[in-house]
Amino acid sequence: MRPFIGFERKLAVMIGYPSGSEVKARFTNCLTNMLTFYISSPVPGYRNQMMKPMNVRGSIISRQRMQIVKEAIAGDYTHILFVDSDQTFPRDTIHRLLAHDKDVVGCNIATKQIPASPTARKKGGSIGGEPVYTDPDSDRLEAVWRLGCGIMLIRVPVFKKVGLGCFEIRWEPEIQDYRGEDWSMCQAFEAAGYKIWVDHKLSDEVKHVGDYEYDHNVVGQKDLVEAKAILEA
Repeated sequence: MRPFIGFERKLAVMIGYPSGSEVKARFTNCLTNMLTFYISSPVPGYRNQMMKPMNVRGSIISRQRMQIVKEAIAGDYTHILFVDSDQTFPRDTIHRLLAHDKDVVGCNIATKQIPASPTARKKGGSIGGEPVYTDPDSDRLEAVWRLGCGIMLIRVPVFKKVGLGCFEIRWEPEIQDYRGEDWSMCQAFEAAGYKIWVDHKLSDEVKHVGDYEYDHNVVGQKDLVEAKAILEA
């Protein structure tokens, strides 16, 4: 990419995707399309833009995310786009998230199970909060309490404020289970005064790739589970 010139507003996006030894083929196709679109399509408000895809392989997700953040800070990047390597997404994902001009904005990912659950939560109810559903009538942008990092755009100064230790995997006695690193990260964002936003329109175009592509059409579909049980009986 060409270096920055002049005094135009700076845009430099680190695209970080932690993974094991392999990634999903459909993810690779989406990533290639997104990178090509970003390179060839100017982002409104910026004269020059650059990006760097960064894959960190390993088995400790907290360490992988931390290494991506360290690299972004050292390279003076403006944003980090976390993308998990089992996601599919539109080619203009970066453009659409940047357009919101938020410190933290991402997608509400459907979990890989039937019935699926949304990863976004609002505060209240149980200790885990209440699910935030992505429906056709959802507002395009909504503030949430917790959100998974499957697809999330974060301004780098946010991490300069909260520090590199925000990706803790913690034991929670109340639920007798571990909380993931994204939950701890959201707690750190909240403590530092940052709001977390969900783009529902984009969320509805994202899929979570397993043996089946899970999307919001299967969120809460209890009858599908019952039908599966009947077939397997």
